Formats: sequence, C-alpha cells, structure tokens
Amino acid sequence: MRILLTLQAEKPIVLPIHHMYMLQGLIYRHLSDPALRALTHDHGFGATYPHMKLFTFSRLMGKVRLSEDKRHFLFEPPVNWVISSASQDWISDLAETLLKTQVLTLADQAVQVSELSFRSWEKRWSHVQIGMLSPLTTYRTEVSESGKRFTHYISPWGQDFLPLIRQNLARKAKALGCDCTPDEVNFTVTPIGDATSEREKILMFKNTPIHGWVGSYRLSGDPFFIRLAYDSGLGGKNSEGFGCFQIYGERR
Repeated sequence: MRILLTLQAEKPIVLPIHHMYMLQGLIYRHLSDPALRALTHDHGFGATYPHMKLFTFSRLMGKVRLSEDKRHFLFEPPVNWVISSASQDWISDLAETLLKTQVLTLADQAVQVSELSFRSWEKRWSHVQIGMLSPLTTYRTEVSESGKRFTHYISPWGQDFLPLIRQNLARKAKALGCDCTPDEVNFTVTPIGDATSEREKILMFKNTPIHGWVGSYRLSGDPFFIRLAYDSGLGGKNSEGFGCFQIYGERR
C-alpha cells in the first residue's frame, strides 16, 4: 500500500542536493503511534536479524531547478511525493497524521498536504515493466586486505545483482511471516537498456555515499514478490529513499 501526496507552499521549496534524510525525518516525525515509530526507527519488522523496515519513498517530483550556487534544488509547488509500505497499519497511521497536520515542516519551511490518495497493487501479473521513482541499490559488505570493512555496490548489470535482490526479498517476506529461502524466491529483474554512466547516481545520505541506478526494468516471477517489492521497495536501503518504483503495465 502506498500514499500519493501533493505538497503545496507559498514559495519554492529549497532543499540541499542531498536531502533524502530530510524526507525520512519528516516521515518518522509524523508516525503518531509511539510503538510503530519505535519499531520503524529503532528496530524494524521481523523477529530475527536482519530486521526490515518495510517502507520506501520516492524523490520529490515536479518542476525543479538548481540554485545559482549549484548546492540546492528549488522545487516549484505543487510537488508530488510517494510513500509506500508493506504494513497496512504503518501506512494508515502515517496518512492519518499527515492529513491532520495543517502545516508540515521540511528544512525549516512550511508546506501543506493539499491532496492525499491511496494506491495498492492487486493485479496478479507475473511480467511488468517499471520505472524507478528513486534509485535502485544493491550491495555487499566486504573486508579489505587491511581488515577494514567497506560497502561494495553491485550494478543491475552485475553478476551478483539478482542473487542479492532475491536474498533481500526473502528477508522481507520472512519479516511478514512468510518463511522462504532466496532459492525459493521466484523473481527476476532485467534492466532495459545499457549500463550508461547517466543511470548511476551517487547520493549522500547524511555523510554516507550510496550508489544507485535509475531507469526502466522488467520484473517477472510470482506476483506475491512483485507486490512485496512494490510495497516495501526493490533492493536495499529502502527506508533511506531507495528502490521506490512505479509500474507502467504488463510486459513480457
């Protein structure tokens, strides 16, 4: 389940280039149920590690331009935003609070929710084409020869990309009570087009650089896993604003 928001403001909304952590903070602040807020922020869903937060969100969408110093985006209202979760209680709590709150604060600027609507994916399609609303990222944590741990990001054209996607979906399914192994995840992601440099985006989340990829992809497999990816995000770091996508239609 997801909510589609339209945000209004009296003047352009000015945000730093790397602002996904600000959007995440707005989400956390507007979860009214203390238990849900603590579960999402501090713990995550599922009884065993790794815990999954099971939500994602898009970039802000609308007319945007760079500031003269090229350090900020200026978004011209109205601005559209998608927030999605595999938890019905979580998304309902957030939506109710956002509707009740007359003025939201984003980077010390007042914005209002002028429209809010719900979307759910109920179709049983096993082949769809999607477009990323926020970059798709997959990664492994590795150890260098010196013993230092580092994050190795895998592109959608990489050999290890699909196994990592399936592993991630198996963990999300387990967090929802559906125990399965990565080998049992009937799900495939195929990038449409070539691996051009324009498709790779490096975004800073606070002080951490994260590599992600945009563009269109084909998903195929069990409709359960397609919906799980739609609701909770495709790939990793979903709660930091990665892996949110829209479905264009049924495609083989």
